[in-house]
Amino acid sequence: IEKSSSELEIHYRRLQNVLSIEVDSQYSSNLVRSYLLTQNPTDQSAFDQEAIALDNNLQQLSSDNLKASEAKSVNDYENTSNLLKGTELLILADVKQKSIGEAENLFNLNYENQQVQATDIVSNLVTSESSSVSILFQKNQQEVNSAQRNLVITLIVIILLALVFLYLISLDIADSFGTLTNAALNFAQGNFDARVARIPSHTKDEIGQLGEIFNDMAEELKQTLRKVTLRSEELSEEKARFISSINSLPLGFIMTDESNEILNINPAMQGMLGLDEAKPDLQAIKFKATAGSLLQLLSYSQKVIDTNNPINVHEMSHGGRLFRAFVIPVVVLNNSDKQSIGAVILVEDVTEERVMARSKDEFF
Repeated sequence: IEKSSSELEIHYRRLQNVLSIEVDSQYSSNLVRSYLLTQNPTDQSAFDQEAIALDNNLQQLSSDNLKASEAKSVNDYENTSNLLKGTELLILADVKQKSIGEAENLFNLNYENQQVQATDIVSNLVTSESSSVSILFQKNQQEVNSAQRNLVITLIVIILLALVFLYLISLDIADSFGTLTNAALNFAQGNFDARVARIPSHTKDEIGQLGEIFNDMAEELKQTLRKVTLRSEELSEEKARFISSINSLPLGFIMTDESNEILNINPAMQGMLGLDEAKPDLQAIKFKATAGSLLQLLSYSQKVIDTNNPINVHEMSHGGRLFRAFVIPVVVLNNSDKQSIGAVILVEDVTEERVMARSKDEFF
């Protein structure tokens, strides 16, 4: 395109020079006619300026790298132009000498014929350069159109390749997210061995990092759950040992929560209350606790929960039996402050002890 544009510019400049030569030639002819009509050639400055302009245009045109036919036409025009200049000088000389008849004969016989020859040569040059300009313009336009088509095709190919690339990336991303989602769902459903199975070792993007983080998190959660399970089993064993120890106590045992609701009661206490030891009924215990000594015991436990201070009940009676009770709070430390979360009531049957003591006193 650049080469074609350069050639087009050269021929366009030549065409301008040829047209300028044609205009200068016509202007010179008009000046000669004017001199003949006015018969006053004293002011030749316009003629001289036009001759200089014509010579400059011819020189510029001759300096170009012309084809052989064009160079011949320019050479023929230079020769014809020189003849015209000679004839013009003779006509001007005759006009100055008042030989108007001779001047008119020169103009009619020689000058007009030479002017016609010069005009024909210039017309041929104009036609040649115009044809060259037209051909080069069409060639340049075709090359521009071809370049535009190639550019559009290139852009379309690039866009298609980009779309294919994006599609492949989206498939890879969707596959990675699907793998991650499946692993998360399996993990949520209790499969703590679920992992993001396919993480290429070279993957360092956000999705790959997310998969690695998920695997690390899943492993940490699995270890934590294993520890929690082990600790839960240990607590269950400790709870079983604790309940076994409570059940084997010869003393009555009652545990209440922070709202003074009964949580646990051992067989000894159930015997003191006259309950079926095999199936302790907390509702029956609560009913019995609404009156008599048990109500008094629960009032003591409520006081202990409120004050965090233990209470020692030396003697109380229930169902014809004598009992001794000790009520203590169950506390936890909260920022160095003691907070009560329940109470423990220990009850001992001291009926025989009191009877023996009284018998001893009566005997002695």
